[in-house]
Amino acid sequence: MDKTFYSSFDVCKVLSDEKRTFPKETLKDWQDRKFIAPTVAAQGKGTKALYTKVDVYGIGIFKHLVEDVSLSRDVASRFMNGWKVLTESWLKRSQGEPQEKLIADLISNELIFLICTDKKGNEQLLYAPFSFHGKDSNRFDAIMRKLRELTENRNWGSIVLVNFRKITDRIEARLKLL
Repeated sequence: MDKTFYSSFDVCKVLSDEKRTFPKETLKDWQDRKFIAPTVAAQGKGTKALYTKVDVYGIGIFKHLVEDVSLSRDVASRFMNGWKVLTESWLKRSQGEPQEKLIADLISNELIFLICTDKKGNEQLLYAPFSFHGKDSNRFDAIMRKLRELTENRNWGSIVLVNFRKITDRIEARLKLL
């Protein structure tokens, strides 16, 4: 049976891999700088911050954006603010359903967002994410239309697409090992 809450230790263990461990100091630094937040904040010395499964997914996505995609923490944080609004509104609309079903539905969605970098290297988050559920036959066409739109604007130097489903699947597998 899945846990309802995860400790900082659990989060760091889940976000570690064979090559390197994820330091608890990094998690604390990101919290202190308000890039991420636990559902239940520590209330002083000797108390623990507690994270939900959705929090762990969000932290894993933030980590991927900063470490693997090399986005600035500021841009990744702006995305995470949007992620939080999206997941909170989704969870409110789905009240009354079992939590495990809600989480399964959430991670079964493929979420794509775009980061564009202009020729001067400035990043801009285009947070109007494409969110597709299941086998939407228009998914590819919608992505291609948006990319065509962006590439016609010659000011962009690069566009980044991130596969959030792959990230959440990896985190889900690691959570099951706890």
